[in-house]
Parts: sequence; C-alpha cells; structure tokens
Amino acid sequence: MSKSNKKHILDHFEHIFLLFGSIVIIVLSLVVAVNFTKDSRIFAKGKPAAQQTVATAQKKEVPTPVVEEQKTAENTSEPKEKNSISSDSEKKTSSIRVEIINSTGKKGVGTSLGNTLKNSGLKVISVKSGKFTSKTKVIERNNNGYGDDVIKLIKIGRLSKESIKNTKVDVTIILGGDYLP
Repeated sequence: MSKSNKKHILDHFEHIFLLFGSIVIIVLSLVVAVNFTKDSRIFAKGKPAAQQTVATAQKKEVPTPVVEEQKTAENTSEPKEKNSISSDSEKKTSSIRVEIINSTGKKGVGTSLGNTLKNSGLKVISVKSGKFTSKTKVIERNNNGYGDDVIKLIKIGRLSKESIKNTKVDVTIILGGDYLP
C-alpha cells in the first residue's frame, strides 16, 4: 500500500468517525429535549387562555370515582393561614367548594392537593380516586367563574363547564397524569 492510499483511508475513517459522533450528539440532544418538555410545566404556564378553555358545548363524561377518602366540610377544620392571596381574592376563594378526583395513578396526590387548596382558603368537600386519565381537567359546575380561579391556583388543567343542579361543589378537579405535585 502506498503512502497516499494510507492517508486516503485514514481521512475516510476520520470522516466516518466525525459523522457518527455528530449523529450521536443530535440523538442525545433530541432525547433530552423531549424529556424536558414532557416533564416540565414551563410550557403549560405560557399558554393563552383560549387554549385552556374548552367550549361549553363539549362535555365529557367524568369517570366514575372510587372513593379513596371522603372528607366533608363538617368534619374537617379550616386552616387559619393563607398562602399569599390578596384580600379581594381571599374573599372570593374562601367561598369556592371543590371536589378532587385523583386520576393520576399515584396515591396521596389528591389529598396533598386538597391540603394545599385548604391552605389557600378553598373549601375541599371531598377527595376521591378515579380511573387514570392523562390530562388534568377543571370542571366548573355553575356559571360563577370559579373554574378560572382554581386553574390559576393549581397552574394546570383545561376548563370545561358542566352545570349540575343541586350540587354541593362549585368546581371538580380531575387530576391527570400531567399533574406534577
């Protein structure tokens, strides 16, 4: 083999090595980017309200809940401390009655959110467990605008409006797999 052939072969291997390295870096970058977008709430916070609101006409059936833990307003004491809520919104949120359905597939997530919402001044009527769902939904049970307030507090969820007469709750929160406590 001549000296020029050896140099040509070495150049060829160098190009193959650089190409392979570039492909590996691109694939790893894509894997990191996909995992970041799946696990991060950064992208959910910046969504316009139009994307978060579902038309009133679109109603989906709520999964039949299996009782995980039933709490009523009568047998739970309301915490006195509030989490940095202004006095106007404090008065408004203190009258919001909430039902939580934990459909994340993880135990205790609904109870944890319930405690957080109580500390924020909401009245948690019940915490239940439901069939797994991937997306968090906030269902406003009457036309008082409380659904938007709850979405602002939990920082996730799509709003739908489903009126139910003679209900004890203003808002139902169905926690999905996208909810990160």
